[in-house]
Amino acid sequence: MKYNSGTPKVILEKYVARIDRRWNQLNNLLLTVVTDGIKYLFYINAGGCIAIITFIGTAEAVRQRDWPWYVLGLFFIGLNIRWFFKLR
Repeated sequence: MKYNSGTPKVILEKYVARIDRRWNQLNNLLLTVVTDGIKYLFYINAGGCIAIITFIGTAEAVRQRDWPWYVLGLFFIGLNIRWFFKLR
């Protein structure tokens, strides 16, 4: 249906109300998906931190290298990003 200046005000109000309801529904769905994705990343990063800490703790040669500490630092950055989004 095409809307113009000749369209009755009642129809336009119903149209705007329907669009607002649909937008709110899609917005809430998007927020739910994003929140679930951030929760998933939190669990993945937490598991990765535990794995890297265990790996570093079991081998002396690994503790002397730089790359495991960089990986652990990236996991901690991921946890901090998750914490930041939780505050919002």
